[in-house]
Amino acid sequence: MNTLNNHKINLWSLIGTRKKTILEVKDILDIGKTKSQKRRTEQTVNRLKNNPQELSPKKLNEITFSEPKLFKEFCLKFIYQNDSKKSKYIESFIKFHSTLNWLITFDLDSTPTIDYLAFDLANLIATINLNGIKTPLFNSSFEKLNFEELINEMNNIKEESTLQKELAKINNDLKEKYEKENIRINNIDEETFRVYLHSWKKNKLPNLIDLLHFLELTSNKDTKPEYFFQLVILRAVIVIFKCHFKNKQNLFDEFKTKYYYFLIKIFATSNDEVQKDELYKKYKLFYNYKEHNSFNFDTLNISNKMELNNLFLEGKYKELFTECKYQKTNDCFNDIELKLSTYLICFIASIKLQDKRLIKIFFKNLSLFLLLEYRGLSYEPNKFIKLLKEKNDLDVCINTLNRYFSENVDFKIQLH
Repeated sequence: MNTLNNHKINLWSLIGTRKKTILEVKDILDIGKTKSQKRRTEQTVNRLKNNPQELSPKKLNEITFSEPKLFKEFCLKFIYQNDSKKSKYIESFIKFHSTLNWLITFDLDSTPTIDYLAFDLANLIATINLNGIKTPLFNSSFEKLNFEELINEMNNIKEESTLQKELAKINNDLKEKYEKENIRINNIDEETFRVYLHSWKKNKLPNLIDLLHFLELTSNKDTKPEYFFQLVILRAVIVIFKCHFKNKQNLFDEFKTKYYYFLIKIFATSNDEVQKDELYKKYKLFYNYKEHNSFNFDTLNISNKMELNNLFLEGKYKELFTECKYQKTNDCFNDIELKLSTYLICFIASIKLQDKRLIKIFFKNLSLFLLLEYRGLSYEPNKFIKLLKEKNDLDVCINTLNRYFSENVDFKIQLH
């Protein structure tokens, strides 16, 4: 049976909050919630975090899309001071995270498909550069996949003993600033910062709160967004290649090469809208794939579709789950098409079996793939069963779902 890869990297782990899963609600990104709201959410977390299958497709979508929403809200309030002129950095970072999880979800962590992630990183850093901020410190830290260069730079600004004192002072200022928003930041004294500074140089990852301390030391009000996104994207890349793909040095080498390649290409096309548009069409995953919204049995990218159709005609729906499989290729979009095809056929087979557990599983897969609920489609298993009840041909079932989706899903809402 084909299901999604669940080993996603959630947004919180990339930027370094204490959230262990997309469900947890215990730290700085709980902005805008009262204590009673936090308590209710925690009750939901405690019930569901060990059994995420209990989540409805709608709730799963709500949680998934709460990540970028909360992150954007946090950035606008605390990094931009409600000045949204540079909010394109937020969108670029969210797209980087979305691309990453698409590649992981569909097991596309191969050299040809890493291009999309490298392009998103290059696009963010190039945007910062084109706004007049140089990024040599980011590039040298990126090369080494650690924060050592940044810590050394802070030591150049202040002597180590003075740096500890300065960070402790910043800690007091941040505590006072965030307490007004009902957000608690722990007290960190000079001695603790001395230990932290050494551990950060030895590859311990600073968390989001630590990065906020760095930010106060290395930037001013006008450049804060640019420096903040250098810090969080550096941390994100380290998490990806030292934690998730830790045994794939060749993948990072390829990623690094492509990052510099795309950086040069973006600079070269920055004043030519036609060339720039062509570059985006080729390498920006969601720019490229946002129009996909229908299926056709004749063009389903799966090798044994006629065999599957025969099983369907014979009413052997259970056999479809084992026979509906695909062979990975080196073509990102081809692989996505293949997986989408298998999810669709398994979704139809689940409906014909009237197995609501399986219907829910494969509706989740399709919904997360095409954002069906995000675009207005309700999860109504009885309606799906009724819709396909008298349909005994796979092609007819696919066409029926096409019509139903086109009538009930707003595909004008883009993937992002």
